[in-house]
Amino acid sequence: MQTLRRSFGLQVLIGMIAGLALGFVARGTGAGSGLAETLRIVGEIFVQLLKTLVVPLVFTAIIASIAALRDLDNARRLVISTLAWFAITALIAVSIGIVLALVIQPGVTAGSVPPARSRRRPPGRGSTSCAGSSLPISSGSRRRPS
Repeated sequence: MQTLRRSFGLQVLIGMIAGLALGFVARGTGAGSGLAETLRIVGEIFVQLLKTLVVPLVFTAIIASIAALRDLDNARRLVISTLAWFAITALIAVSIGIVLALVIQPGVTAGSVPPARSRRRPPGRGSTSCAGSSLPISSGSRRRPS
């Protein structure tokens, strides 16, 4: 009976390894295989369930935290710990983003040669109004100033 009871962390690790292995097997068999389609469906259902559960769980946690506050010392401690966790996680997220941007350098090669249609018109041609600048103007449709 003790061998069936494993810690939650170990169960998560086993699930991650099994998912990674199944993903590599499904990738090797091709996109049209039954395993790949099954994993796609299971993954979509899992993500939808997570999206469905997140809002009620967060709401319940906030309500339970507010209900547990009996005096201002608990409230102050909750606010300080909440702000500390927010600052720590924001710092970690920003650090990861900066490191990845420096390593991967997204957009370095994007748009190096602009397409011919996106070049600006020479000044003095077309209308200066917002709507008129996006509409083509033929030579016969221009009004002459009076």
